Amino acid sequence: MQMSVKESVKQALYSAYTGAMRLVSTEAATVANANEACFKDFQLIEIPEVMRTRMNAPAGAALMQRWFNSPAFTISEAMIHGRVDFRAISRQNIDTAAVKMSWVAGFARTQRALAMMEAHHAATPAAARELKRVLMRAGALTNKRMALGTSPDVIDLHETAHLNFMTVELADSTDPLDCALGSFSLHMAASGSVQPVARTSAGATHEVEITALHFYVRDNYEFSGEDEPLGHWGRDGASRMPSSGKVFVENKSFREWRTRHGRGGDFALFSDVMSKRLVRPLKITIQEDVMRRILSLITLLPVSALTVFFFIGYANVTDTISMKMGASAIYQVAFWLACSGMVLLFTGVAFRFFAARWITIASLLSCAGFIVFSLATYPANNDAHDGPAWSRSVDELYALLAVTSLLLLLAVFEPRIRTFVRQRMERA
Repeated sequence: MQMSVKESVKQALYSAYTGAMRLVSTEAATVANANEACFKDFQLIEIPEVMRTRMNAPAGAALMQRWFNSPAFTISEAMIHGRVDFRAISRQNIDTAAVKMSWVAGFARTQRALAMMEAHHAATPAAARELKRVLMRAGALTNKRMALGTSPDVIDLHETAHLNFMTVELADSTDPLDCALGSFSLHMAASGSVQPVARTSAGATHEVEITALHFYVRDNYEFSGEDEPLGHWGRDGASRMPSSGKVFVENKSFREWRTRHGRGGDFALFSDVMSKRLVRPLKITIQEDVMRRILSLITLLPVSALTVFFFIGYANVTDTISMKMGASAIYQVAFWLACSGMVLLFTGVAFRFFAARWITIASLLSCAGFIVFSLATYPANNDAHDGPAWSRSVDELYALLAVTSLLLLLAVFEPRIRTFVRQRMERA
């Protein structure tokens, strides 16, 4: 992905500022030249105590102390950008206790962000797309009414009812919120209900009625960014500009400390939840994903075709091309059941009946049963001209039974397989 002009300018300014600070600060220059993370007159590990005693920043002190005390751990890019299901992440690598929304909301820039999110970010196309994504992943877009956002756990709420987020930038001067979070992400989730609606020309499938909004911080405590200045620190506090007795600190300083001491664990950060009940419910329409329906049909086509061909293969077909059926009624019943199963399978997907997987399972079960019947009657019908058209040997019947059974197992355990594969990909 190409970097935008704004991001390029921001990165250039960061690099220029960091370079200037290294030149201005004698201590910082010493650190840069010696490639050390420990300073002569002031140590990184002293910063939490400075936050507590000099800067009235107990939350920032607690977070940094946790980082220093934890085993060495580098957070993944997927976790940094939220491309994981945090319910599958070890709670050892997530903090949900140090930051309280009642404290975060006490700062003016947070209050402005909360007002803006409620007024302008709750009912946007982006919010509708994000809500649809989490509802689909949670399996909440069904053919019946379901509750939304009922969990008291912030991580579960984030993964099942997330609506939108915005970035809250740094303050003009270093304050306790900067010490704890710096520039952070303020997130919004919803609670209410989701229910199916009658199909319309506009493609709406469900309507979400939001009765309350929930606000929380989801951020990362890590030092992976390059050339990111963290200010000048000393035992009397921190400042943005150089000052006598203070050292210049950047992300690289913490990474070098981790390398030297074998400690320093990055972690994801969630605050608790601050909720606001809406005077008037907010309604969001979930639109149909046409491409997803097309892909589902394409995916189901081979399964449907195999089911039909298996049944045809064991029918007593005197002319396979023209599909002339034998006199035995059971073969004709099996053939028409297979065709009906394929029709129902496509109908279930096309009209969102949400039973397509079970139709597939039923079709494959019928197929497997018919193959077993063919095996049971094969010895009495082993004439190649009189036997099943596609089954010249009993070994072929066993092979096709194995293939059918494998497809049946895949259909039965498809949700678990899909969840397992997604989690492995996210962790990778």
